[in-house]
Amino acid sequence: MKPDSKTKHDPARRAFLGSTAKIAAAAALAPVLGCTGKPKQPIAKRNIAQIAPQSWETRPRSPRFWVAPRPERVLFKNGLIADGTGQPAYYGDVLISGDKIEAVTPGSISFQGTSVNCSGKVIAPGFIDCHTHMDWVLPMPGRMDMKIPFTEQGVTTLVGGNCGFGVAGFQKKTPHRELIALYTEGLYNLHWDETASYFDHIRSQGMSHNLVNLTGHGTTRASIRGFDPTPMQPEEMRSLLYLLEQALEQGAYGISLGLQYEPGVFATDPELKEIARLVKKETGS
Repeated sequence: MKPDSKTKHDPARRAFLGSTAKIAAAAALAPVLGCTGKPKQPIAKRNIAQIAPQSWETRPRSPRFWVAPRPERVLFKNGLIADGTGQPAYYGDVLISGDKIEAVTPGSISFQGTSVNCSGKVIAPGFIDCHTHMDWVLPMPGRMDMKIPFTEQGVTTLVGGNCGFGVAGFQKKTPHRELIALYTEGLYNLHWDETASYFDHIRSQGMSHNLVNLTGHGTTRASIRGFDPTPMQPEEMRSLLYLLEQALEQGAYGISLGLQYEPGVFATDPELKEIARLVKKETGS
């Protein structure tokens, strides 16, 4: 609608209409801005541990869907799912088939096969313990007293070879094997040199956990020249890089350093730069 001539030429009326429009706009925005009524109280943060387990079972759930039973399928029901993506935990079901996850859903899965009631519990991916030195324990048969505690804490993947102390990647027929064998504490004999041979051994024992193994700069260096504190000779450096590269090619995930321990403390800057170049070449990062 076009303004009539009276509105157009009457300043007082124009001002009145303008102020009225502003008041109406403010009133319309008040609910959006949360300005109506009493001030809203902040929502208290709730710790998972403060939620009563019985309330987990009665929370509203999305509609059910049905899954055919199979012997390899297991359903984890009614748990608080922390799926590892960073999103808030939610209540739902997880269906696994053998060693694969088939479904993770806030919906309720109807399933006639094997089910585990997880009410009052958290369902989460297995945790990764990034500093265990368990690569020195896994070659021993049995010793579940040293393995089960990790499983009881939800750890399914172990990172070994930490601090420059790797359990493989040694120079063949090294005269310094007694220095490396100190880390076994006399519990078993080191009868391998290469990373591939180490992996073959622990697989033959049966694996209790996944293993992400690093090759240790310190133990590989010690297999070449013991704890000699002098700078490495060119031929020794070539041997070191060859053994570290071989370990990476045979399945080691990286190279660890222990620059506060013998013999890592004797490493020079040029030596460390060469190792860094090797890792970049092998991994691209």
